[in-house]
Amino acid sequence: MCDPATDRWLLDHRPSWTVPTMPLMSMADLLTDALARHSGRTVRSLDEVQVRR
Repeated sequence: MCDPATDRWLLDHRPSWTVPTMPLMSMADLLTDALARHSGRTVRSLDEVQVRR
């Protein structure tokens, strides 16, 4: 999990200057890593990815 205390770049993503938000590309990267570890296969694409609160 990303933590602003160690992943300082997250602090650049505060549109309201209150709570950091994670860029979608970073979420996609974490998702593909988890899928690859779980399935043991290479993830080649993600389709129709949406973020909801």
